[in-house]
Amino acid sequence: MMYKAMVFAIAVLAFLIFNPLTAHAKSEAERDIEVFDALQGRVVAETEPSTSLQKDAAYFLQHMTDVYRKVSPIPNEGYLVRVPLEPPVEVNNEWISGLFDEVIIIYSTDEAPFLLVFDEDNRARFFNFKGDATSFLATVLRRAKQ
Repeated sequence: MMYKAMVFAIAVLAFLIFNPLTAHAKSEAERDIEVFDALQGRVVAETEPSTSLQKDAAYFLQHMTDVYRKVSPIPNEGYLVRVPLEPPVEVNNEWISGLFDEVIIIYSTDEAPFLLVFDEDNRARFFNFKGDATSFLATVLRRAKQ
């Protein structure tokens, strides 16, 4: 059981890391917000990033409250929302510092949303944060259906 969860987590992380390298003809600044359904194992919605959605995601990133401490952070059910940030957002706190050009918000059916970012060494880092992530997800899904 643990092996299966670990393989799933690695597959999701590989998808999130390498998905921008697929055959999309978009530049870095034109990347879409993507909603990945963990249960289905695929992107289920995409929308262009708006200024307000990017500001909300930047707010989440700048308002980290702690390191996410669970061993298996990728949920079996829920969503992972990848948000490109243009311009990149600077974060300097006790856990991480640097410029970030994307953030992934992880929504689990079991707990409050949390963040995934990749540091300068491309290591996955997970954080709790303040903000209305539920409204954010609703807005992304509503915009994706238009």
